[in-house]
Amino acid sequence: MNPYFNLIIFLAIIVFGIGIEVFLSQIYFKENGVRKKHKLVHFKFSRYVFLISVPMFAILFMTNIVGISIIKSFLIFAVFGTVLEYCIGYSYQIIVGQRLWTYHRYSVRGYTSLLSIPLWGLCGAMFYLLVKVIGG
Repeated sequence: MNPYFNLIIFLAIIVFGIGIEVFLSQIYFKENGVRKKHKLVHFKFSRYVFLISVPMFAILFMTNIVGISIIKSFLIFAVFGTVLEYCIGYSYQIIVGQRLWTYHRYSVRGYTSLLSIPLWGLCGAMFYLLVKVIGG
């Protein structure tokens, strides 16, 4: 298949998932009578799982099209992205004396979060598809 088409499919699935999440959030807030200016969105693990479920489905779907290498890219970026984020946050605090960012949920000493691991992997999958487009 055409690498441009693969990238477009991947991005379309992710945009579709975000659209569904936004649509369902609006329905949720309307049904519960929450006015727009008083809408507070608190962290819910179920919402997080829903948010990343469609992009994870996109990766599994793309595995059928481009092969297992996209999962390898996902895993490599998930590990190295998380380690890099931790190292940058830690180094910044050592050098400057303050935190560059703070995580409150599932934090790894405040420098990164376990919740960001799949997001790094998703970036890796997208970069893999971009490299396929650029490299031909």
